[in-house]
Amino acid sequence: MSAIAKLRLSAWLVAGVIAISAVFTIHLGHSMDQSFDIAINRTARTLQLGAEINAIRSDMYEIQRNVVLSVYKQDSTLTNSLKTQFESLSKGMKAKLEEAQPLTTDPEGKKLLSSIQSGFDQWQQQYQEVARLCDAGDPTSAQQISAEKIAPIYSGIGDSAEKLHKVYGGLLAQAAQNAASQYTATLWTTAAVVLISA
Repeated sequence: MSAIAKLRLSAWLVAGVIAISAVFTIHLGHSMDQSFDIAINRTARTLQLGAEINAIRSDMYEIQRNVVLSVYKQDSTLTNSLKTQFESLSKGMKAKLEEAQPLTTDPEGKKLLSSIQSGFDQWQQQYQEVARLCDAGDPTSAQQISAEKIAPIYSGIGDSAEKLHKVYGGLLAQAAQNAASQYTATLWTTAAVVLISA
């Protein structure tokens, strides 16, 4: 084999190694992108939803309390306005829970979300009785239901939402660490390709 042929063969071999390594590097990069997608688009959003659910829960309880107080004041215009606000918050809570369902994939997260959903459903049922008693001009009985039946539900949802936020905070940190590890592996692979090709 002539010297020129040997040079051509060597050039083709180097090009082949570079091409194979490039494909491998791209594959690692794609896996890294998927890790970032999981960390940012799914885990981080569930983390955010936990905080949003907790905030809506607090707003709902405050509005419900004010509904009862407005009946004591015999301010029907304010009562109706507050009821509308409560209904709007309830729709917001329902939407957040529905959004969280497909994002919550780990067993503990699913259990916590199920607990929040169950508490929310119970709250909705009890609130209907609070609203009925307010319409009947009986804020004392409405307040009793709020304190004895809804307050424990309110606290339970808060506990579960805080735990959900904590769980997904940990998962987000783990996902970010995994993505960083894959990024480091990609850098080392690229460096190896350069050394082999040199």
